[in-house]
Amino acid sequence: MTPQHLIFDLIIIGILGYIAYIFGRKQNPTDNTWLKRLSAVLKLEFALGLFLFFLEYYVRDMSDSGVNWHSYQIVMVLFLLVSYIHENAENLEAIVEERTRDLLEAERMAALGKVVSMVSHDLRGPLQKIRNLTYLLEHEPHRSDEYLNMINDSVLFSVDILDDLREHTRDEPLTLIDVEVSRLLEQVISDSVIPENVEVQLTAPPHHFRIDYNKMRRVLWNLVKNACEAMPDGGVLKIDAKGSSSGLIIDVSDTGAGVPEDFQDKLFMAFNTTKGKGMGLGLAYSKRTVEQHGGTIGVETEVGIGTTFRIHLPSDVRADLVTDAQSVEIVSLSLETPL
Repeated sequence: MTPQHLIFDLIIIGILGYIAYIFGRKQNPTDNTWLKRLSAVLKLEFALGLFLFFLEYYVRDMSDSGVNWHSYQIVMVLFLLVSYIHENAENLEAIVEERTRDLLEAERMAALGKVVSMVSHDLRGPLQKIRNLTYLLEHEPHRSDEYLNMINDSVLFSVDILDDLREHTRDEPLTLIDVEVSRLLEQVISDSVIPENVEVQLTAPPHHFRIDYNKMRRVLWNLVKNACEAMPDGGVLKIDAKGSSSGLIIDVSDTGAGVPEDFQDKLFMAFNTTKGKGMGLGLAYSKRTVEQHGGTIGVETEVGIGTTFRIHLPSDVRADLVTDAQSVEIVSLSLETPL
């Protein structure tokens, strides 16, 4: 290795280090890490140069073969590459973490904005209706009973919207009790507003299962409500429950228009709905509740034919048979309108 080689090498390594330093400063002008790293490179250059001069002086065969020169150049280039990769990997990790935080915050704000928008949109209708009815009530007192009933309906609708939101945002543990399935389904039908042009067909053997009565009552109420709304011109609402060694299966079917193909993948997603009103939380709540029980909920639908929702609860939630007196007492608990 000649002095000319060393001078040339110092020039090359200096240029490479300066380029790396400038590139690093452009990425972060306030960071002097690359200046420190360039200083370290130059110190290493000097140390390696002395070492190779030592080899040149004592082991001339290495100089004759040129191995020391090429090895020296490779070591220095690798050092720069590793230094660059290490520094930028740290910067990249910090950038990814910052972008992830920004994305999560943006998603949270977007979801919050969507909720606020949908709640305000859905509540504006019944509140405006209440406002109009109070005006009519003041000027037409002889129709007070009619207007008060309409006001009450609007209030109940508003409460349903808020209850949907509350049920979706809270995650309470299950309260399991022994329930006779047939009595549960009969209560759900009693809770629901079934149009006169909808025929109800119920098939449910007297099996007993250990479930969260109020939550599953709300799930089935949602499914029945959706089925009725899918048949504005009338049809058949069929509820079929059957128990077996694999568990409990409940089918809720309608003869409505079916679910559009492009919406089927979004059925159980919150805030997605094909209806003109409502926030699209019912099926999301139903899916979460069924899965809390260790079960599954699925859908089969055909446009123009109808839709069937199937709930499957595993056999490990099935309770030992209890007496009719016990089941009557259990089912008679908390029969107010589902929240």
